[in-house]
Amino acid sequence: MTIFIKHELRVQPAAVQLPAWIDLCVTLRSDRESEEVTLFHRLATDHCVWFAGADTKDTKTWSSVHVVGRAAVELCTAVRLIKHPGPDVGSLSIELTIKGKDNEDSSRCRLTALTRGA
Repeated sequence: MTIFIKHELRVQPAAVQLPAWIDLCVTLRSDRESEEVTLFHRLATDHCVWFAGADTKDTKTWSSVHVVGRAAVELCTAVRLIKHPGPDVGSLSIELTIKGKDNEDSSRCRLTALTRGA
């Protein structure tokens, strides 16, 4: 069946000084009573901003599994962004791929990320 994006991916807050915690939120619904979806958040490889790994190494991708149904539900994932050595960063994009049982969709948002002391 189908997963529908009710509200596109958004980041809260939209501007941060790194390192920082952000919430990545998207509102989804399904045409099924209940369906498991996996959200894959991805940062571009051409800058030095990474998702901080909990028990693993820092990564450019972050995934989470959720269950959605016919009623629209806002899914928020709290992630920590850090900066590795490299040039200062201004605006960066975060891409989201949503995988359900029978379909895949995507969304993206922009974030202004400043280094400490910038």
